[in-house]
Amino acid sequence: MPKAVQQPSPIPPPQPVAGRAGAPAPWWQATEEAGPQAERPAGSGTPWVYYGRLLQRNLWRLVTFVCVVTAVATLIALTRPKQYAAVTTLQVDALGAQVVGDEHLQRASTADSDALVLTDQTVMTSPAVLLQVVEQLHLQDNPAFRAPSHPNLTPSPDDVLRQLSNGVSVSRPPASLLLNVSYQTQSATLAAQIANAIANSFLNLEYNSRAQALNQSTAYMSGQLDNLRAQTEQAQQNLVSYESRANILDPDSKDNIMVARLTELNSDLTKAKSQRMQMQAAVRVIDSGAAAGWTNPTLTQEVQTLRGRLQTDQNQLQVLGQIYGTSHPRYRQQSTVVRRDEEAVQQAQARLAGAARAQFVAARLQEMLLEQAVAQQKQAMDQFERRAITYRSLQAAAQNYTKLYYDLLQRIAESKLAAGFHTTNARVVSPARPDFRPVAPRPKLTAAVALLLSLLAGVGFVLARDALDQSVASAEQVELLFRVPVLGLLPLLESENELQLAGGGSEEDREARHPYHEAIVSLQSAILLGAAEARVVAITSALPAEGKSTAAGHLAASMAQMGQSTLLVDGDLRKPRVHRLFGVANQRGLSPVLRGTMDLEAALQPSRRDNLTLLTAGPTVTNSAELLQQHWPAVLDRLRERFDRVIIDCGPTLGFADSGAIARDTDALVLLVRAGKTARNLVRGALRQLRTTGVDVTGIVLNCVSARLDPYYYYQSAYHNYYNSDGDGEESE
Repeated sequence: MPKAVQQPSPIPPPQPVAGRAGAPAPWWQATEEAGPQAERPAGSGTPWVYYGRLLQRNLWRLVTFVCVVTAVATLIALTRPKQYAAVTTLQVDALGAQVVGDEHLQRASTADSDALVLTDQTVMTSPAVLLQVVEQLHLQDNPAFRAPSHPNLTPSPDDVLRQLSNGVSVSRPPASLLLNVSYQTQSATLAAQIANAIANSFLNLEYNSRAQALNQSTAYMSGQLDNLRAQTEQAQQNLVSYESRANILDPDSKDNIMVARLTELNSDLTKAKSQRMQMQAAVRVIDSGAAAGWTNPTLTQEVQTLRGRLQTDQNQLQVLGQIYGTSHPRYRQQSTVVRRDEEAVQQAQARLAGAARAQFVAARLQEMLLEQAVAQQKQAMDQFERRAITYRSLQAAAQNYTKLYYDLLQRIAESKLAAGFHTTNARVVSPARPDFRPVAPRPKLTAAVALLLSLLAGVGFVLARDALDQSVASAEQVELLFRVPVLGLLPLLESENELQLAGGGSEEDREARHPYHEAIVSLQSAILLGAAEARVVAITSALPAEGKSTAAGHLAASMAQMGQSTLLVDGDLRKPRVHRLFGVANQRGLSPVLRGTMDLEAALQPSRRDNLTLLTAGPTVTNSAELLQQHWPAVLDRLRERFDRVIIDCGPTLGFADSGAIARDTDALVLLVRAGKTARNLVRGALRQLRTTGVDVTGIVLNCVSARLDPYYYYQSAYHNYYNSDGDGEESE
């Protein structure tokens, strides 16, 4: 792990450098799994700031695109011929064209007024209406109506109809029964004429259609009238004939008489049944000896009187028997009286029973006669009802045919009357008048819409392009995507030979004035201000050809210029490059030292720059990762004792373990990323691999940065131009 470093007083924007194991990890070293909970400086790399700077980087492109689109749209609008519009307003009346007296149709039309308005709106743009306008205004021969591209060519009827249809629009104001017929053309007068002609043509078409329909309906109804008259006469004749045969004049009144008669008979029958039952009960009472139970007052009184006399005589006979005995003459005389009384009672009871039976027979006979009369009356009523049903059927048929006949006569009269009225379901409430204020083109509106749409399209294109571009292009992207601070931005070199690291007086003077050198100085300041004791600094990249070797060489040269003994180590044992940059041999170097075949002092090589020593990679080896893990810590400890600063050019991180083995014991690790080329997932994978091996990345350096990728880098060229100018600068306070 990198050694622990001491935090100096805060000097923004440089960030502190990570130390060895045990030191707290700063916010930029949080892994991706930490998510949004990891702390980060306020406003640093937030999406809004990032997208704002992204749009600012593409500001001139956006401005150019918006200006060009707006200018082209405005120019097209200005060069187009002026268009004029005229509007004719019609009011749709659902009840205005109905036949007089047809209330049902009137109610239906009121309920379907919306559908009627939509129907009229469609009919107004139909070829049937527009063809009448073409013929009425002779539009085919009108030069003002011809197409602007062919003003001298006579169009065909189809072309005229198509052009007329394209200029017509029929709209309906909300919650109203109005229709606005609008036409737009290059002539204000012609636009008004066409709008009014369309409305009149529509009204004429409506009237002619209605009149034709009414005439056809009238002709059809007149043809049916004769048949209906014959059917009516036949129905009435059938009714009269049946009246004569069935002897029916007024079935309703006769039916009432027969019902009353049946009711009266039913009442008498009920009374007869009641009387018969009374007589039958009396006979049974008399037969039982209870004459008092009969209701005949004369006979019943006689029996009661005789029985009373018999009872009196029997009581007197009993008294005489008790006084005189049964042998006494008076007793025998009284006995004779009692016998006569008993005979009289029996004769009276016989007469009473005979009378009761006679009355019962009479009541029964009366009941039977009434039952026969009721049955006959019901039979007569049934026969009458059957005849009445036939009669009423014939009567209803005759009445229906008669009603249909007169209704048809009335409808024919109404149709003839309606056909003579010039009525439609719409009327013109506001005819069109020429309006000499053009409705199109509208340059201001066109420019505003083009400005807005082009701005939205431009912003969308920039955002989409950024989303599709998977490379790292700016410092904001680094902080937003990886949560690692940016230590510096290195400008794009036009060629590898633009700056030579071999050394030399004139060469060093020219290098000091180069923007790349100034960027290296800024990177050096960021590292030293972040951690003054960061003596060992390793530089690596995700992939080869990122520019890490050049950056490491210039960083070492810059530190050597400060008067510190500096060592540049080529840690890329697989594909070394430092010896080529400085023009030295590569027979000796780090690999022989790690294998133990050469002493460290013998492997060091001086450079042509003061205070700068080189430790090249030496001959390539196949087990570089194993050698570094076993012997590199000891070699690094000796280098710390010998030099003030050690800059290590490590190999690529992805796919190799060399950089992790070297950086584990350094004080600071810098990941160099080539702007606009290195993919984001590769940078993310390199960070993950380094953190997996226990190495914390101090920061990221963006290489090959141009003003196209990051406009904030413009200060480099401004700084360079200012200090390279021949004029005297005036120092500001």
